[in-house]
Amino acid sequence: MIRLEYRLKTMSTVNRELSKRPDLKQFLLGNNKLNDIFQLPNDLGSERVGEYRKAYFGVGDSECYKLNLPNNNQLYLKMEYTNAMGNNHYSRFWIVHLFICEVLGLITPRETKIIEVTSGSSGIALAMACEVLGFDVTILVPEILPENRVQPMIRSTTTIIRVKGYINDCIRRLREMLKEDDYFATNHSEEKADIITYVFSRIGFELERDIPYPIDYAILAMGNGTSTMAISRALKETNPDIHISAYRPKFEDNPNEIVFGLIAANIDCRHIPLAMEYIDELKYTSGIDLETLKYHYRHDTEIKNLGYSSLYGIYLARELSNKVEGKKIVTLGYDKIDRY
Repeated sequence: MIRLEYRLKTMSTVNRELSKRPDLKQFLLGNNKLNDIFQLPNDLGSERVGEYRKAYFGVGDSECYKLNLPNNNQLYLKMEYTNAMGNNHYSRFWIVHLFICEVLGLITPRETKIIEVTSGSSGIALAMACEVLGFDVTILVPEILPENRVQPMIRSTTTIIRVKGYINDCIRRLREMLKEDDYFATNHSEEKADIITYVFSRIGFELERDIPYPIDYAILAMGNGTSTMAISRALKETNPDIHISAYRPKFEDNPNEIVFGLIAANIDCRHIPLAMEYIDELKYTSGIDLETLKYHYRHDTEIKNLGYSSLYGIYLARELSNKVEGKKIVTLGYDKIDRY
């Protein structure tokens, strides 16, 4: 999300140092379970590796919750909100990213000061991971972020800075801070090593493993483009005929509309055009009223747990089911309703 003009070292060193560890790079390119990465050679010592293993317990392999839709269609919801260490799909990423950076000698617990920008889910998972693993972290959030999304980030090792405006304003503030102090900018969706997409590709691999072939449709939220691109790429490699939709607010109608967890206006994320290479159709959340959907599933505990970003996917799946018959549709339960 951040194209830094300052301290490029923290953006590029991960990629440069990772090139010296082809075993790590090869692992990321594969489809192994991510917790197997802790078995690769490193100099951290068994006690420290054990801390990473413990932190990653309960992450990944989220279950698929099946819903029957009209016209004999089936919706499979991959319940990413059940991931430990953040209750969202970013739980999969941060512990692995910190482990790789520590193995490469780029960060040191209780010494390195990490800095990041977030609108919610990523920051929650990062704050929890840093507290458990002994890293101080400064997280810049938009001032308008709902308090329910900020509260889970407040940890003993976390400093929260609220910035007037939205993500682009947080990025400008971060650039200023990088000139003033010695921070390690994790820069999660822009670092050249692209660890995040390799991590999120596992979601696509798990969908292919757990759902009978073929998956006919996938409906994914367009956030910063990383998970959309990674999951779509994994699904298309197995089944080029799968139809993939992405959804976001329609800024042409309302440029000020913000749906936390979805892409915000005027933010240049490099993975969005990459994701669009795999997307067959772009849909919009603008004008969708979720109240009828919530009423329909008022007795379904799993659906009631889901946040708005996830509910849009279910809404669009039900809309699709009125046009097709006997199809398998997938979407993600990204995070929890109590974050909104």
